[in-house]
Amino acid sequence: MNYEESIQKIMTLSDIERLPEKPMRSRYNLEKISKLLDLLGKPHEYSNTVHITGTKGKGSTAAMIVSGLLASGKSVGMYSSPHLHTIRERIQVNGKPISEKIFAEIASLIWEKIDSIKTSNGYEKPSFFEFMTAMAFYVFKKLNLQWQIIEVGLGGTLDATNVLENSKICVLTSISLDHTKILGNSVGLIAKDKSGIIKIGSKVVSAPQPKTALKQIIEKCNSTNSSLTIIGNDYRYKLTSSNNSNQKFQVISNGETRLFEIPLLGEYQVENATIAIAVLDLISHSDTKINNSTIYQGLTTAYWPARMEIISESPTVIVDGAHNPYSMKKMIYEITNLFPNNNLIFIYGCSIGHDVKKITNEIVKINPKSIFLANSRHPRSMDTGEIATMIRNELIGHSGTVEECLNKAKALMKKEDIIIATGSLFIAAEVRESIMGIAPELY
Repeated sequence: MNYEESIQKIMTLSDIERLPEKPMRSRYNLEKISKLLDLLGKPHEYSNTVHITGTKGKGSTAAMIVSGLLASGKSVGMYSSPHLHTIRERIQVNGKPISEKIFAEIASLIWEKIDSIKTSNGYEKPSFFEFMTAMAFYVFKKLNLQWQIIEVGLGGTLDATNVLENSKICVLTSISLDHTKILGNSVGLIAKDKSGIIKIGSKVVSAPQPKTALKQIIEKCNSTNSSLTIIGNDYRYKLTSSNNSNQKFQVISNGETRLFEIPLLGEYQVENATIAIAVLDLISHSDTKINNSTIYQGLTTAYWPARMEIISESPTVIVDGAHNPYSMKKMIYEITNLFPNNNLIFIYGCSIGHDVKKITNEIVKINPKSIFLANSRHPRSMDTGEIATMIRNELIGHSGTVEECLNKAKALMKKEDIIIATGSLFIAAEVRESIMGIAPELY
């Protein structure tokens, strides 16, 4: 298969990311992915692993860990989802998406195996996510990478990535309500599910968490004899300066104060950076090539798009994938602090299944100049007519495609106005494509 043929083949597999409603929890298990990896020689067992779950900040944290390892001379694979513009973004080697050639080669090899997957239900093909997870593990083993940074797709316990049994470090970023029909209707239940990535003897790093979430994490660490590092307790951070290009901050741990700098915006990224620093410190205990200097250098070059990303300054356009009430509230707080004297124009769209009323309430609270409601091309995009019923009519500027909304917003804006495209990574991606001239792929 060539590259385009391989994408077309993979897209025929069951894909919960594209379904209008995600399946109930009973549909998830690790049997198919385990059988597939057995057929491939268990590639997931061959690299040092950092396994990351959480509701927000997984990708940013992973990207900063990767940057720190690369600055220390390590070879690193990173697996994340979803992607913005190309499916190859999901599987990165040394900070770059794998090539079309490698993608097609490995996809063809794995495709030949999938009809041999025999489970308790008979012969079953893997899902899209299971296939991509197996691909990532196989690529990282084939290239003999020193580290693999693996981001959970959904939850933790029954996520396809949780075939990992020997992760060196497990990370839990900020946990809040999301995917409640699958993971549970409370933060405590969601944390219990996500804590499923913690295995016997793990080194665990956690973001500051709500009490009910932290209780579940501590219980899991105790039952697995795992050590726990908590940001805000064992590692504290203090933002010292920020502008629209970088943030400088202190990290205090073990009686030592260190200075760091990141190009990612929003104080929550300082929290994510502190998690990454704690992880890199743990790795440095057995690898002297990783030190304060390489960690600092790595963080200054960290990059993770569509997270409070300024993609244009004339006009000013910011894209952010905030898709739940908590993340929307945090993002708006950061932007209004960074741009206190500017009027905000929103381009908003979301996927089916999210708490639109609570999310849009966070936008309405600040009385924006206008809200343009956009349908992304993604099959799970929520109809803008349904979204409109939850927002005051006088705030709605236009409903339509992302491109239409962007053009209407530009026509409305004055010099002091800022456009914010948010609600899902799919909306953010399409605005990036329009403004930055990026050609999207088939998927």
